[in-house]
Amino acid sequence: MMEGVDDVGVVADLQCGGWCTTLLNSIGAVYAVGVLNGNILYQAPRTGLIRLGFPPGYPITTKGRYEPATAIRQFSTGRSHILGLADSGKVWTWHNTDQPAWNMRPLHVDLVENGPASGVGRVTQVVAGWNKSTIYVNGTGIVYWPYELPRPVGFIGDTLEVECFTVPGTGYRQKSKDRNPPSALETSIGEVTNYIVLERYIVFKTDLNKVFLYNTTAASTRDGPLEEVPVEITSLSPPDDEIRDVQGSFESFAVFTALGQVLIADRAFLDAVNAHQINGPSAEVPLPQPTIIPALQNKNVVSLAFGDYHFHALHSNGSITSWGREPRSCGALGLGTRELALLRGLRPDGPFAVDSRLEADKIRLGRSVWFEKEKRLWLQDMVAKSRDSEAAERWQMMSQGIDDAHIVMGEWFERQGRAWADGVPSYSSSPETPAMGAYFALKVSAAGWHSGALVLVDEEKAARIEQLHIVKPPAVQAAELEREIESEQEDEHDGPGSDEEDGPNGPNSPFQQLEIGIAWSWAYVVWVCRWFLGLKARDEGTAAAAAAATPTAEQGTGLGYGGNVEAEEIVYTWRDQPFPRLRLPNGEEMPGSVPLTEWRGGEPEWGT
Repeated sequence: MMEGVDDVGVVADLQCGGWCTTLLNSIGAVYAVGVLNGNILYQAPRTGLIRLGFPPGYPITTKGRYEPATAIRQFSTGRSHILGLADSGKVWTWHNTDQPAWNMRPLHVDLVENGPASGVGRVTQVVAGWNKSTIYVNGTGIVYWPYELPRPVGFIGDTLEVECFTVPGTGYRQKSKDRNPPSALETSIGEVTNYIVLERYIVFKTDLNKVFLYNTTAASTRDGPLEEVPVEITSLSPPDDEIRDVQGSFESFAVFTALGQVLIADRAFLDAVNAHQINGPSAEVPLPQPTIIPALQNKNVVSLAFGDYHFHALHSNGSITSWGREPRSCGALGLGTRELALLRGLRPDGPFAVDSRLEADKIRLGRSVWFEKEKRLWLQDMVAKSRDSEAAERWQMMSQGIDDAHIVMGEWFERQGRAWADGVPSYSSSPETPAMGAYFALKVSAAGWHSGALVLVDEEKAARIEQLHIVKPPAVQAAELEREIESEQEDEHDGPGSDEEDGPNGPNSPFQQLEIGIAWSWAYVVWVCRWFLGLKARDEGTAAAAAAATPTAEQGTGLGYGGNVEAEEIVYTWRDQPFPRLRLPNGEEMPGSVPLTEWRGGEPEWGT
């Protein structure tokens, strides 16, 4: 969890840059952690969130003071810079978290501030790409300029003037009455409804159910009049389906359709489409087709977030699945350390096998990002059990990718994880409305080698789910049974409402119950703090707190793994479970002496 986020207030948006993570709160303030440009030595990374500032003369917006010129309504984080659009229509850019923003003024484009939102010249959207900045201007279209650090020339006071370029044919607006009739190019393209900025291309969709690319490299390097025009990507326009959105960054992007399709493409795909347009149709070089990952189709995908080599899918139920490659096993996929990620189905890859890769064409279920701490403990326990001689050969098969053992194991763990909350009732306002889980992701973002998510947490539900996976030691169960029998006998003797039991000093008195609850809560807080700091799970102090918390000493606050459990420790249900032994896709069984592990929902048919 990000530190200091409680001081930000209500978070409205989260985005990742090449080396930073940025937040926008509900009053229009932008915060950042990390460093905007990791290639510059004098930019020291920030370990805590810092609010981005403005030049002198521009007061910041606060809860008690609204400033249209500095209240950011929409922002976009590129690889090494941030663009912000203020309520007044002013465009700001940040290159360093320690320096104030610059007011951007594209040359030869008339921008209007404080006018009607639909008026000509009003900026309605900003998008920061890998190496360029863009704005959408009513009546003009998509305007872009190459990203570069501010220099002593080219700016006036707090304003930075830049040479810019316009994507032809993108300025048409159906409801606009303040401009000339649309040109033939604008009519064929239609009204731009959304666009993304990649390293070389701008990709946008229109209301005519079309997707276009525009090669910014060719246009911005030509000295004479611009002849480059947007190219329609016909392979991304299904004839019997509706394009809902286009999302992406750096070199990858995706198109979403109304029927639940997710079409993924990259720079090589765009290069081929662009070359196909320039060179003309050819039977020898067919039009390229997008990538279709079966496990992403019709899975209620709301959005995709792309990093350099990995991406995440946000689903309508608030879950996040991870895909792609993880350089140097850096954790960008959110599936845990290298060993834990191996259990999730990632395969060592790359030179010297230092990278990890998820083979999307082989898996049935996307690999979910888990936020529950007990799931991490479960995986750690399974890794420890894989060291046993009985399971060592199965672990070796996984790490070497023999017979897709890692795929099978990852699928088994994914099924178990998705059923983690079975048994805890979910409440919803209506049967048609899906209930929220304990962790519900509102937004996911990725860039470079890292990722982030904005997540709602139902702490009460998370605690109930964790209790499903805790088993009490026999000594505790026997003690509770004994107390229950004694209580029943006392009820028969004294009848309900006994003064001994319910009196001020009785075991069921409110004061005694409050004392027990406080002691237990304090013991748990102590354990969490020690566990987070890497200290022993229990010591004499923790045991003493546990002893004070209940009439018996059998209940405590430590963690129990793999059978070495004392009476005072928390014991999880997987304590006596062996490292899984499964059947491989080729029909053979994994080596080992333990029985084959059962599958939730039945064993998959890998051949289908």
